[in-house]
Amino acid sequence: MDKMSTRPGGARLAPEAAGEAQDKSDKPAAPEQKADAKRKLLRGWLNLLLRIALLALVGFLLFTQVLFVGRMSGNEMFPAVKDGDLLIGFRLGQSFERSSVVIYEAADGVRHVGRVIASAGDSVTITENGSVLVNGAIQNEEVVNATVPGDGLEYPYTVPDGCLFVLGDWRADTGSGDSRTLGGIPIGQVKAQLVTLLRRRGI
Repeated sequence: MDKMSTRPGGARLAPEAAGEAQDKSDKPAAPEQKADAKRKLLRGWLNLLLRIALLALVGFLLFTQVLFVGRMSGNEMFPAVKDGDLLIGFRLGQSFERSSVVIYEAADGVRHVGRVIASAGDSVTITENGSVLVNGAIQNEEVVNATVPGDGLEYPYTVPDGCLFVLGDWRADTGSGDSRTLGGIPIGQVKAQLVTLLRRRGI
């Protein structure tokens, strides 16, 4: 008697049919299936690369158009900001309050950090004994030394339109990088307003 093969569920297959079913299961995938698998793999890689490019673009815009990140060089803002501190600033702000700390570039392209003392139209005077007056009122500032007037300006000095009067917190010298020498700092030269910083020892 010929042997019969049994399907699941009790159906019986002739030996020839069982052999054909076994042969079909052992055959490699059709060329169309392989091509489809390759297309799916390629689409997966393309989607991954697109996401990476999108994240890179967002990061580039964030750190070049919205946020400023850089290291402090020098001690012109000591002790509030120390040499080597990592600065994080906001680039999009155009309204600067007194005492806010800004990152700006001088005409020669050198970057400085200073504190806003006065705005356009304000009258600034630095006395020989180191006091700072804005519109006749003495400014009570938490600085570690008296303000040297410097020799770049004549006082009282009226801040020009579109400018800020900026001083560093370390005022024992003549302030070669702040408004005592440079005069009013054009707002267009202000790169960012300081939001926070990380001390060098914490990096």
